Amino acid sequence: MRPAYETPAQRAQEKKFIEKLSDKWNVSAFKLPLHYSLDYLLIRTSSRKAMAWVELKARKNEMGAYSDYMISFYKILSAKQLSTASGLPSFLAVQWRDCAAALRMDDLEDFHLTTGGRKDRNDNSDIEPVALISLQHFTHKLWEGNYK
Repeated sequence: MRPAYETPAQRAQEKKFIEKLSDKWNVSAFKLPLHYSLDYLLIRTSSRKAMAWVELKARKNEMGAYSDYMISFYKILSAKQLSTASGLPSFLAVQWRDCAAALRMDDLEDFHLTTGGRKDRNDNSDIEPVALISLQHFTHKLWEGNYK
């Protein structure tokens, strides 16, 4: 079993992010068990019906620092599988230093597959197939600035 690298500060940051996103989209968020590979199932507050899956990411750089966003290819595969099985869309929502934006992962086909990942933890499992997604696919602008 791989070690968990998430810190209490990162968990608190994720909590703030999902609270702001839930308010914006008028949903409640159910934290998924780790084996689901995505972070939350979003529930429509008024009807209590599931409406979407979402993966949250936070980055320390500004959105425009790189031309592509890198994510584990397994996250995209998981999003597509969950969406196919449930009929619900899957989103990737990213908070950068200057803004937050989202894209649909379940219908994403325009990306470059390569290998990549972290090399600073000396964990061979950190290098894996990754998708490089052009920032132009982040068409759902969530807010300017941070959620703090």
